[in-house]
Amino acid sequence: MKKIDILTDNDFETFFDRQGLFTRNQLEEHLKLYNGYVERSNEYMYRYNSAKSGLALIGVKERFYIKNKETYDLDSLILHDLFIENLANPNQQENYMPEKLCGIFEESFGTVNNWGIDFKEAAKLSKGWALFVYEPLSDTYRNIILESHNEGIIIGAKILLVFDAYEHAYFIDFGANKKEYIEKFMQNINWEVVEGRL
Repeated sequence: MKKIDILTDNDFETFFDRQGLFTRNQLEEHLKLYNGYVERSNEYMYRYNSAKSGLALIGVKERFYIKNKETYDLDSLILHDLFIENLANPNQQENYMPEKLCGIFEESFGTVNNWGIDFKEAAKLSKGWALFVYEPLSDTYRNIILESHNEGIIIGAKILLVFDAYEHAYFIDFGANKKEYIEKFMQNINWEVVEGRL
């Protein structure tokens, strides 16, 4: 199995330069948390794999803990990557919502504005993540919430837009004003990235 790499200072500068939502202090907290998830993911992978030949030596509770944390930490890494990726680049001269996305919002929610209202409500309600996804079983576009990294995702859904609703994501920059954070996020979505995920 491949070991996951932690983010370096150079990685941080790349992330910082390509987004316009967070200050340096806030994004540094993201980096610390992200690297913590990386280290734990690698640790759990090592602990479980090193004991595969003798699983009886590991208690059931510890096995459950490791396997649960495996999805918790990996999902966190994936969601954080998608979140940072769908933030608008401040150097991007044009960042218009593509016609294809406008059509999807209108067909699925009535109007683009209705989609925005519904997504912001999901972001407000969630303590973890708010996602805009395509769910193939019902052939439906949905705004959903995840109360935890590995709790609430629809299996098989294609993730198109990610919003980090955890308090640690915004508290340094926005304090308890989650509404302002949500509004600023909505103004800093990289629509080209979102369209590319369709």
